[in-house]
Amino acid sequence: MLSANSTGIFIDGAEPVGGTDLTVSSIDFQSQHIFRVEMAYTGSTLTVTITDTVTLASAQQQYTVDIPARVGSDAFVGFTGATGADTCSSRVTGWTFGP
Repeated sequence: MLSANSTGIFIDGAEPVGGTDLTVSSIDFQSQHIFRVEMAYTGSTLTVTITDTVTLASAQQQYTVDIPARVGSDAFVGFTGATGADTCSSRVTGWTFGP
């Protein structure tokens, strides 16, 4: 089970693959800070970099995943988050999607 300061990839509702607790990197999602998240996909590896824009603490995770095989040819790109019983307010202030 991941904590509120964790990231991971949930596939078909299963526990996350390669879940990472970010507490050791000084990332605190409960701090009310703005976080910059950069994601890059090479066709086999998804790299996620999270930076706290106030403290400049940063963490990077890499996940080996075949996204096209998981989502098929008709897929949507979007944002989601879950914490179980807790609540979260998120705002996407900008993003780009490209090849």
